[in-house]
Amino acid sequence: MPLANPSVVAMMNRRPMHAIPANLASVIHPSILQFDPTKAEEISRTIYVGNIASNVVEQQLMDFFSACGPVAYVKMAGDGLQPTRFAFVEFADMPTAQAALQMNGMMLADRPLKVNHSKNAINKPPRPAIPHPVMVQVPTLAAMASLPSSADPMAVRVQSGYPTPGTGLAWPVLGNVNPAPSEADSALTRRLRELQAQ
Repeated sequence: MPLANPSVVAMMNRRPMHAIPANLASVIHPSILQFDPTKAEEISRTIYVGNIASNVVEQQLMDFFSACGPVAYVKMAGDGLQPTRFAFVEFADMPTAQAALQMNGMMLADRPLKVNHSKNAINKPPRPAIPHPVMVQVPTLAAMASLPSSADPMAVRVQSGYPTPGTGLAWPVLGNVNPAPSEADSALTRRLRELQAQ
């Protein structure tokens, strides 16, 4: 588990994510940028620190890099029996992480540190989820028609634990929704049965 600075982490949990500048986005893997923007934002605030004397502990690194600004997490890595180790330091914001890059070559415990952009985030407990509005999924004729012709839509709902007739359509591929019963439900069910009969 990484060393956390509770007051900085609490401050970060109250603020929204910030956009990642192009110069930082270039060092983050494109799939992370596209599919996990939270992780990408964490990476943009994290630096890699190498050539750390093995007797240096996480709290010393947190104190050292606090000169740049608020440090949220520090995670030491590498074999403690070797003369040097490496670490990841996550800051509260991107400008602080950028300032920390200027500490490349500075001495700590008689060793010049190697400081670079990180390509990884620190594994840590997840941030509390920010509530999002509930999105209702509406089954489409295409989704219903993609069921095997032998499937009875009523049986699929009962066997899968989804709502039974009269409580709205829900299909395993679409998730469980409970809209109020409507004439559209009946019309869609009739159309599905017509398609299956063909």
